[in-house]
Amino acid sequence: MDIVNTLRTNKTMQRAVIEAVCLVALLVLFYLDTVADMVHLWMNSETYSHGLFIVPLTAVLIFSRLQRKPLKVNASQPLAALGILFFSACWLISELAQINLLAQLSLVAIIPFVVWALYGFKALWQLKSALLFLFLAVPVGDFLIPHLQQITAVLSIAMIEFVGIPVYSDGLYISIPAGNFLVAEACSGIRFLISSITIAIFYALL
Repeated sequence: MDIVNTLRTNKTMQRAVIEAVCLVALLVLFYLDTVADMVHLWMNSETYSHGLFIVPLTAVLIFSRLQRKPLKVNASQPLAALGILFFSACWLISELAQINLLAQLSLVAIIPFVVWALYGFKALWQLKSALLFLFLAVPVGDFLIPHLQQITAVLSIAMIEFVGIPVYSDGLYISIPAGNFLVAEACSGIRFLISSITIAIFYALL
């Protein structure tokens, strides 16, 4: 039985899907500024453009799990509200301090606790990998760029020396008889690295 037929026949799952859609809409409205910042980076940064696909891919992962096994909905867990309050406080502090990355991480962290509060721990555990996949939507990775630039420079120098070309290096600057070169941010490979990790994780979860 495919997921469409399952939704038609399973009233509990129908209710869960409707509640999930309403929940996402409420989160977007309540945390509109943070969501807008994330979407802006997805739309304007080639490094983080993969974020546009994270939400639909997460939906694919969730439905693939529901297709194999119906959602295990048990009693709601009020204890999960503590997690919601904690990360909501983290979000508020981040907004006041204008730490966008922490605000975005806090927003995504709220979602698993909301699922736990509404549907219980069994449902949370069943969907844990799909919910963790959502964290890849957070635009994070700029801190890796200087390190990746250094690695690129070291590997480039090693290959140049291997073919016998005289080379002089000063940090990210490389000089050879043909000219001078700089290992720029675009040479760090951060785009390829993040995209590859996202595709690999999605493929593994499937």
